[in-house]
Amino acid sequence: MSSVLEKQNFETMVVRSPMRKFTHEDYERMCRDGYFHPDERTELIHGEIRIMLAIGAAHIFATSELNFLLESQLPRDRFGVFSQSTLRIEKSSPDPDIYVTKGSKRNFEKNLANSKNVCLIIEVADSSLAFDRGEKLALYAAAAIPVYWIVNLVDRQVEVYTEPTGDLTSASRYATRQIYKDGQSVTFENEGSSAVIKVDDILVRLG
Repeated sequence: MSSVLEKQNFETMVVRSPMRKFTHEDYERMCRDGYFHPDERTELIHGEIRIMLAIGAAHIFATSELNFLLESQLPRDRFGVFSQSTLRIEKSSPDPDIYVTKGSKRNFEKNLANSKNVCLIIEVADSSLAFDRGEKLALYAAAAIPVYWIVNLVDRQVEVYTEPTGDLTSASRYATRQIYKDGQSVTFENEGSSAVIKVDDILVRLG
């Protein structure tokens, strides 16, 4: 009987134990020191380390094409295009599939530390769709990222979110959402420069 009670008490203690929150410095040190497996994809979200699912061929293709199309159309001296690079936002270090910053790519260290320079974030989503539409969307809106795209591989569409509302202390969202399907094009415009992405070019049919 005592062993059963001890087990119940232990389980209660575990459930009620507070979760440790990690800082940017904690997370970066753990990555640097090889705490995670080389093939393991992780992100720091609100101080919690999240293990991300492996990505498939369609995800890899879409990310690669987006990186190429944006870099080839946006002036390199005015914009930086980063693929699957860590970005600091408050207590989070997400790894967006793509993000675009104002200013040359040579200012990488400055852009990494300051999300205010980011003018576009893109997440390519299949198994992560609910996360990208929920917690990730709220995180980016709270940080006032002006434009957020979700390349939705499940429904074969690109979702464009604009007009972020809220802040880091309240529920945040985007006031506007537009959907683009096969045969349509999505345009990113900023300070007189633009990039036009055909949905067909990034949502390749595999198999």
